[in-house]
Amino acid sequence: MFGLGGKSFIQIYDSKKDSTEFSYGLSGTDTDFGSKMGVIGLSHIYYFNNSTRLKTSFSVQGVSSFTKLDSIDKKSEIKKQFYRSNLGETKYGISTHLLKKFGARDMLVSGLIYDYYLVSYIDSVYLWKEDRFQKNNNSEGNFDLLQAYAHWKHNFSNTFSLNFGLHYQYFSLNGSQSLEPRAGLKWNFAKNQSLNFGYGLHAQTQPKMLYFVETDMGNDIIEFTNKDLEFTRSNQFVIGYDNILRPNFRIRLETYYQYLTRVPVTESTPDYSVINEGADFHINLYDSLENKGLGQNYGVELTIEKFFAKNYYLLFTASLFESKYKGYNGIEHSTVFNNNFVFNALGGYEFKIKEKNSLNIDLKGVYAGGKRYIPVDEEASVIENETVYLWSEAYSKKYKDYFRIDFRISYRMNSKKIDQEWAVDIQNITNHKNVFQYTWDPNRNEYRIDYQQGIFPMFLFRIYF
Repeated sequence: MFGLGGKSFIQIYDSKKDSTEFSYGLSGTDTDFGSKMGVIGLSHIYYFNNSTRLKTSFSVQGVSSFTKLDSIDKKSEIKKQFYRSNLGETKYGISTHLLKKFGARDMLVSGLIYDYYLVSYIDSVYLWKEDRFQKNNNSEGNFDLLQAYAHWKHNFSNTFSLNFGLHYQYFSLNGSQSLEPRAGLKWNFAKNQSLNFGYGLHAQTQPKMLYFVETDMGNDIIEFTNKDLEFTRSNQFVIGYDNILRPNFRIRLETYYQYLTRVPVTESTPDYSVINEGADFHINLYDSLENKGLGQNYGVELTIEKFFAKNYYLLFTASLFESKYKGYNGIEHSTVFNNNFVFNALGGYEFKIKEKNSLNIDLKGVYAGGKRYIPVDEEASVIENETVYLWSEAYSKKYKDYFRIDFRISYRMNSKKIDQEWAVDIQNITNHKNVFQYTWDPNRNEYRIDYQQGIFPMFLFRIYF
C-alpha cells in the first residue's frame, strides 16, 4: 500500500506591497492561488515460478486548484474581478505487468494500463474592451485512456542484444489511437565498452483541459473545437557510447534526435504552438486548435561519473542541444526550452565516525543557458494599455545565463532499528541573482524583472525505519 498527499496556498497582493518588490508578472492584481493533491494505491506481485511473475497495481489520484485574480485601480485602490478558475481531475488507474523469462537468452514483458478520468474545468476572464466575462471552460466530463504493450529482449550472444516492442494507446474522448514500435540494440564490442542504438515512436495526449475549451459560435451555440485533437507524435533516435574505464569510473557519450508531429497550433496566432506550454504558471487556452505543428530537438550529452567508493563520489554532465518548432504559418522558431546548454557537477565525501556514524559533505553546481521569452511590442503596449507580444520574434530573446551552487553537510547515526540524519542544506550559497522572468508592467510602461530564490539555508531532520 502506498500514498502521498499535500496542499499549497500562496498570495501575491500588489495592493499590500511596495511597488519596487517582485510582481511575478501580476503587477496591478491581487492573486490567490491554492492547490492540493493526493494519491493512494495498492500493489501486488505474484511469483508463478522463478521465471514468471505478475505485478498488478490499483490507484486513485486526485488534483485540484483554484485561482482568483482581482485587478486594482491604482487611484482608488478598488478591486475588480478579473479572473476566476476552479480545476479538478480524478484518475482511477489499474495496471498489470507480466514478466516471463525463456532461458538465459529471451525475456518477454507485456502489460495493460487502464486509466479512467473524471474532470471538472471552470474558468472565466474579464474582457476589458467588451466589458464582459468570457468563459473559457465550464465543463465536467469523463474519459478513458487504455494502453497495452509487449516487449521482447533477445541476447544473440554475450556481446550483442536486441530489444523490440510495441505500445498501443486508445483515447476514448475522441477515439484517437496510436500504435508505436520501439527497438534498441546493444553491442559490447570490447571489454567494458559498448555501443547502443535506439528508436521509438511515442504518442502523448494534450493537456486535458485543452479538450474542453469552449468556442462561442453565436446564437447561444457553444462547441468544443479542440475535442478532436489527436495525439502528438514523437519519433526518437539515440546513439550512445559507454566506457567503464575502471570498476568505479564511467564515461558515457550520447547523441539524440527527436522529430515531433501533430503538435496543436492555431491560425489565430500563427506563431503559437502547444509545444511551449509548461514553462509558466498557466496554460494558454486557445480554441480551434489543429494538429499541424512540427518540432525537433537534437543534441549531445556527456556523462563522467565516479561511483561512490573509497568514501567519495563525483559526477559531471554536459548537454548541448537545439530545440525548434513550427507554428501554423510554418515559420521556425526556438522553443521556450531552447537554453542551448546545461552543465552540472556534483561531488561528496563521507567521513566515517566510529563504526556506525558518518559526516557527509556534498557540493552541487549548475550552469545553464537562460530561458527564452517572447519580446514585447513596447509602443503598442503603451497605446493598448496591455501587453502586446511580438509573436513574429517568438522566443528569440534569452534571459541571462543561470548559475547556482548548493552546499550540504549532514551527520548520520545508524542503529539496529532506526537511522537518524541531521543536515544543513544551503541552496544558492553564492546568492547569485538568477532571472525568473521579464514581464511588461502596463501600470509603469516598462519591463520588470523578477529573480529566483537567493541564498536559502534549510535545516533537515530525518528518521529511517
